[in-house]
Amino acid sequence: MNYVKVRSSNVRAVGYNPETTTLGVQYLNDTEYYYYNVPIEHYDAALRAPSVGSYLHQHIKKGQYKCKQIR
Repeated sequence: MNYVKVRSSNVRAVGYNPETTTLGVQYLNDTEYYYYNVPIEHYDAALRAPSVGSYLHQHIKKGQYKCKQIR
């Protein structure tokens, strides 16, 4: 998965795999999560959001997407 670095107080980078509709998030605390069956619109919106972390919390974490900690 290719990641895009973002300016955030808790997120290092965000990536997306359109073939599997998987959103990857690398956090500044060196953890990484994959969120599954996420529409690409959420990836695009996260990159444009004034606060990437807030967007991810509100729309992805609270969006009930299944996730797996990668590291």
